[in-house]
Amino acid sequence: MGDVVVIGAGVSGIQAALDLANHGVVVHLIEREPTIGGHMAQLDKTFPTNDCSMCILSPKMVDVQRHENIRIHTLSEVERVEGDAGHFRVTVREHPRYIDMVACTGCGDCIQICPVEVYNRFDAGVGVRKAIYKPHQQAVPDRVVKDAEHCIECGLCYDACGPQAILHEDTEKETVIEASAIIIATGYEVFDARKKSPLGYLKFPDVVTSLELERMINASGPTGGKIGRLSDGKEPESVVFIQCVGSRDTSLCRPWCSCVCCMQAIKNAMLIKEKYPAIAVTIFYMDVRAYGKGYEEYYERAKNVGVRFMRGIPSDVQADKNGTGMQFRVENTETGEVETLRPGLVVLSVGIQPTDATAALAGKLGLPIEETGFIRSVHDALDTTGTIRPGIFVAGAAVSPRDIPDSVASGGAAAMRAFAGSKNKKGAKGAIPVKDTLTLWWDESLCGIRYIDQTLLPTEYAIAGCTSVDRLIAAIQRLEIRGAPVLGVAGGFGVALAAFTCTGRSFGEFSRAVQHEAGRIRESRPTAVNLSWGVDRVLARFLVETDVTSAKTTALDEARAIADEDTRCCHAIGENGATLLPDRCTVLTHCNAGALACSSWGTALGVIRSAVEEGKKVSVIACETRPLLQGARLTAWELARDGIDVTVITDSTAAHLMRTGKIDAVIVGADRITRDAVFNKIGTYMHAVCARHHSIPFYVAAPLSTFDATRTEHEVTIEERGRDELAIVGNRILIPDGVPVVNYAFDATPMKLVSAIITEQGVVRPPFDINTLLSRPEPKNKP
Repeated sequence: MGDVVVIGAGVSGIQAALDLANHGVVVHLIEREPTIGGHMAQLDKTFPTNDCSMCILSPKMVDVQRHENIRIHTLSEVERVEGDAGHFRVTVREHPRYIDMVACTGCGDCIQICPVEVYNRFDAGVGVRKAIYKPHQQAVPDRVVKDAEHCIECGLCYDACGPQAILHEDTEKETVIEASAIIIATGYEVFDARKKSPLGYLKFPDVVTSLELERMINASGPTGGKIGRLSDGKEPESVVFIQCVGSRDTSLCRPWCSCVCCMQAIKNAMLIKEKYPAIAVTIFYMDVRAYGKGYEEYYERAKNVGVRFMRGIPSDVQADKNGTGMQFRVENTETGEVETLRPGLVVLSVGIQPTDATAALAGKLGLPIEETGFIRSVHDALDTTGTIRPGIFVAGAAVSPRDIPDSVASGGAAAMRAFAGSKNKKGAKGAIPVKDTLTLWWDESLCGIRYIDQTLLPTEYAIAGCTSVDRLIAAIQRLEIRGAPVLGVAGGFGVALAAFTCTGRSFGEFSRAVQHEAGRIRESRPTAVNLSWGVDRVLARFLVETDVTSAKTTALDEARAIADEDTRCCHAIGENGATLLPDRCTVLTHCNAGALACSSWGTALGVIRSAVEEGKKVSVIACETRPLLQGARLTAWELARDGIDVTVITDSTAAHLMRTGKIDAVIVGADRITRDAVFNKIGTYMHAVCARHHSIPFYVAAPLSTFDATRTEHEVTIEERGRDELAIVGNRILIPDGVPVVNYAFDATPMKLVSAIITEQGVVRPPFDINTLLSRPEPKNKP
C-alpha cells in the first residue's frame, strides 16, 4: 500500500495517523501550526469525566513523534493535488521556521531573553508570547519557532543559543509526496464574537469567549488557572454563560448547532464552582443539548453543585449606571419573568465553524462544500467519511461540528476507509469504487459547477469547474460532460449558473438574459432530450419568481432536486433491471451508461451493479465505442474500479461473440426515446440487429426524462460531429486530406428490436405505446 497524507494534526488527524501507521502504512501528517495537537491542547479538562485534556492528548502526540511510520510536516500547507486514487501527487509548502531543527534542543534559553511580546493565539489573546517561542510546553516537535514578522533582530537570541540553532535566513520549501489516499482533518475555528456586537465583546473587557475562559481555567495557562476579571484582575462575584453565540442564529446565516458548546459551558461552570464555591454561576440557554453517553448525568451534576440554568438569551450587554460594571435584562421563557443581572464576568459560548483554509483546500481537491462551509461527505448518515473523489476522505470537524470522542471515532473511521480502499485487490491498483461518486454538482465556494472531466479518463482523474455559461457549453460540446441523464443535471445547473452570472437593470431584463442563456445551453447538443428537459424544468420554476434573489434561489434548488432525483432513479432502474439478469451471465454494453453518464450509479451499468450487489456473478463485455472510445476509456474504468469483471472488444467483434454464444444479454442506455425508436450512441443499432438475429435479449435502461412522446424517429436531428474525431488520433493523421468523413454521434434503433425498456417505474415489454408506457410498468420481481 502507498503512503497516506493526513491534512490537519488535531486529535482526529492524530488518531487517523496512528491507526494507519500501526497497520504498517507510511503517513505524512501535515499541520499548518508549529505544533500538532490542535484545539484539544488548549483545553483544561474534558467532559463528562473532567479528565485532564493534555493527559489524554500528550501521549498520543508523543506516539506520533516516535512512530517510525509517521512523518510530521509542521508549518506546512497543501499547495496542490494532482492525480487520482492510488496515485496522488501532493505538493506541500513548508513555511520558514528560522530554526535548525536538528541543532535545536528546545531548551528555551532564547525565549527567556527575547524582549518582544506579542499576542499569543494559543492563549486566545489572554496571554502574550515572545517573538521566538514554543506554542506550549508540551509542543511536538519540541522546537522553537521564530516569528520573523515581529522579530526586531536585536541579536540576543543568537547569543543565547548554545547550539547556534537560530537561523538569520530561511526560505519556504516544497515537497512532493506520492500518496494512495488523502484524509482531510482540518478541524475548526471559533466564531468571531465581534460579529455579535450587542453582547459587548471587546467593548467590555470582562466579556470573554469560552476559549478565552478555557485558557484562564487551565493551570498551564497565562493566569495559572486563576479566574479573574480582565478589567482589574479581581475575582468576580458572579459569572454568566450566554449560549449559542454564533450557533443556531439565522440572522447570521449560521443555523447549525455547534455540538460542543452546552457541555463545554457546563464543564467550565462546574470547574468554577469547584475552585470558587462562592461565585454564582448562571447559564443562559435556548436548549441544553446533552446528547452523548454520560452527558445528561453530567448536566444533572452541574445542577446539584449549584449551577443555575435559565432558559432565555440576553439581547445585549450594557454598562451599568455607575459605568464600572455590566448589566443586562433577560426573560426567563419558562416563567415569563424578566430579570436584571449585573455579572462580574460574561462568557460567550462561541460556536465553531470550518477554518478559513477549508474552502481553499476543498477547491484544490475539487470537493463540494455545504452552505455552512463544511466539506460535504457522500451521505450525512450512511457515509460520513467518504467524499465524491475516490481516495479522499474527511474526518473530525472538517465535515461537521464534533466533540472529542466523535472526532477520534471519525479519524479512526477515515483511516480504515483509506486503508481498506487502497488494499482493495479486485479493482485497479490503488482504486476505490466510483459507483457512488458524483459526476457533476454545484460548488458553493466556486459559485459554479464542478464535474469530472471525462475526456481525460482513464489516465487522469481531474475535477474541472465552470463559472460561465460559455464554459459549460464548451464542456458539453467537447464531451467533458456527456451522458443523457447527467446532461439533464447539467442543463438544470446551467440555468442556475446563468441566473447567478446574468445581470439587468430590471428584473425583466435580467429574466430575458437568463432565458437567452438557457436557449444556448438547450441547443448545445440537440439529440439528447435530457439536456433540454433539465433546462426547461428549471427555467419554468425560475419564471414564476418576481425578484432576482428568489429567482436565483429557486433555480438552484430545482437543479439540485433534479440531481437528487437522478440518483434515486438510477438506483431504481438498477433494482428493476437486475431481475432480468440470470446468475453467471455475460452482458454486452455499448458506450458508457454508468455513473459517469449520470449523477451517480448509472442506468445500464446501474443494472449490472445492482445484480452484482445481489450476489450474481456478471461479466461485462464493453465495446470500445469508436471514435472516442467511451466504452474502452470510461466503462472499463468504472467497472474495473468497482471490481466487476470487464473485457474490452472492438465494436465489430460483438457480432462474432453473439454468433458463438458468448453473450447472454445486451444492455444499453439511451439519449432519447421517441414513439418509434431508441436513440443512443452510434453503433447501438447494429448490436440490436445482431441480438435479434441470435435471439439475445436487447434491453434499454433509461429514466423517464429520456422519453419524448412528441416526436418520431424522422423528426429528431442526429448530431454530426467534426472530422478530426475520426481523422486524427493524438498527433497522427489517419485519413488523407480531402477525403470526406461521416461522423454521426447517434443512431436510431427501431422499437421492434427492443426486448424491454427498464425505467425507474419498472420494466416494460412490447408492444410499446409511449403515451401509455408509464401507466403499466411490469412488477420488478417478474423474471
